[in-house]
Formats: sequence, structure tokens, C-alpha cells
Amino acid sequence: DRMRAVDGVTDVSLAGHQPMQKFGNSTYNFPFTLEGSPESNRSMSLLMVDPGFFRTYQIPLIGGRDFDETSDQPSTFFKLDQPQGDGVQSNAVINASAARLLGFANPADAIGRQMSTRTFRGEIHYFPIIGVVADTQFFTLRTEGRAEVYINENSTAAVLAVRYQGDLRALLEQTTAIWNSMMGDAELSISNVERNMAQEFSRERVEAQLLICFSLLAILIACLGLYGSAVFAVDRRTKEIGIRKVMGAEVREIVTLLLWQFSKPVLLANVIAWPLALWVMLKWLQRFPYQIDTVVLVPLCILAGAIALSIAWLTVVGNTLRVATTKPVLALRYE
Repeated sequence: DRMRAVDGVTDVSLAGHQPMQKFGNSTYNFPFTLEGSPESNRSMSLLMVDPGFFRTYQIPLIGGRDFDETSDQPSTFFKLDQPQGDGVQSNAVINASAARLLGFANPADAIGRQMSTRTFRGEIHYFPIIGVVADTQFFTLRTEGRAEVYINENSTAAVLAVRYQGDLRALLEQTTAIWNSMMGDAELSISNVERNMAQEFSRERVEAQLLICFSLLAILIACLGLYGSAVFAVDRRTKEIGIRKVMGAEVREIVTLLLWQFSKPVLLANVIAWPLALWVMLKWLQRFPYQIDTVVLVPLCILAGAIALSIAWLTVVGNTLRVATTKPVLALRYE
């Protein structure tokens, strides 16, 4: 294993794994002004990362370049122990939302431009834009993506991220061993990105499971009622079916006649259910900033109606075929 100290923060690499990348777990909002633009004070989040952050999280570059350890010196934006004066520069990478907020229709056009903001001490700090990356949702999925500015700053890093392949347990053992050898009794908190993503949708997963269970129960009860109604209705029309067969009606025509009789209430129920289902679905989708197009819900309702009609047909077709294929003489002597 290799251990390397950088500005008081230890960078740890594990054998067989990509290097860990450091980034701050805190974000700050600052009003940024694009050089040469009449508009000012565009509020954007400022995140501290180090070279390799975008590669580790596989965030694609839209244009420009990533931070480089040799050519991009660590930013001094958060150095509060000494005054820096106006005009200090730090290279920055922004995301696509930040580029659009700055007024660029094509995010890649922001490369080479410069923006500025004031530090906590009130000094003007400039940020030449060296790259633009795709938007990434680092926080809850129930909030919209933010305009974000990334700077090369690892002296206040609070999180180490590692992308791995292979056995997770072996990775955790190596990480824990390195941590204990360096930090002693200090607590190590480890989380898995995939598990964190799964927790984001835990509520929706439980709701989906409950909805499926109650839907299947409702379908079962409806099918039992529909089957009983079909048996009763077909038995009442047994002599009518026999007379129709004597008059030359085919089995297909009789089955179609009976199926249409049971299709009408199902279709009526769909007409009543669609507006209510659309209203409920739209209310549910309002919890999320990213939603499917409302027009897509209409084909989904039509598909649901077709499935309901198919279930109704499967429920009554057996009993209908039994009566329709009975000999006419038996049907006429039914009573």
C-alpha cells in the first residue's frame, strides 16, 4: 500500500484499486459575477475537490479539462488565516447548470471565461473556467440539481472516495487497517454510494410493494365477483344460447356476445378510474423535481385499461365457452 501526505491530509491508495479522491462534504453558496456580463450575483454552490474527483465518480467532461496536480495549484479561497488581497485566481470547473446560469446556451462556451466572487474576508477572488462537467445529483433526489463550481482544494477535505472492483469486504478490511494505523482510536465512518442511493428510494420501494399487494388483492376480489356475475348471467341465458345455436349462431358469435356484455362495465370503470388515477399520479410526481412527461401517462392508462379488460375476459371466457359449446338440446331442456 502507498501513503502520501499532501498539505496535512493523507492520500491513501489501496493495492488493486483506483486512488482515493478527497473532497469536502460541505458546500457554500456564493454570488458569482461573470467577467464582461452586465448581470451579477448569480448564486452557485462552491465545492472543494481534488484532481481525479471527476474521474473517480465518472462524471463526464462536456468540454475543457480536469484539474491537474502539476499545473493547477490548490486554491487559497478558503485560507482565512492570512489576508490575500484582491485579484487572487484559482482555476475552476463548473457543471452544465452553472454554465446555463451564467448565460451560455452551449455549456462548452464557458471555457476560458472568468468569474469572480468575494471571500469570507470580503476580498475579490477570480475563477478562470478550465472545464465544464455534466450535472450530477450529489444530494437528495427530491431536490433539483444545483449550479455548482468546483475548485482544487484538499486541505480541508473531510471525505475520501474510492472506486473499487472486486471484493468489498477485502477493501473495507484494508481501509480500516490503514485508518487504524494512522488515526488510532479515531472513529472511521464508511458508507456505500449504492446503498445511499437505495436508501433515497426506500420510501418509494415500500409504497410500490404495498401498492402491488393491495392491487393484486383488489384484482382477485374483482375477478371473484366478475366470475360469480358471469356464472349467474350465463345460467340465466342458457335457453337463449340454445335457441341461438338452433337458429344457426356459431360458438364464436355467442362467446363474443357474452364477452361484450361483461366488457361494458369494465370499460365504464376505466373511464371513471382514469381521471382519478391521473390526478393521484400527478400529485405523487410532484414530490420529485424530475418527472416524466404528462402525455406519457395517457398511454399508461390505456395499457392499464387493456390489461383490466384482458383479465375480465380471462375470468369469464371459460364459463362462457362451456355454455356456448353445450348441445342445443341440453340447453333447451335446461329449465
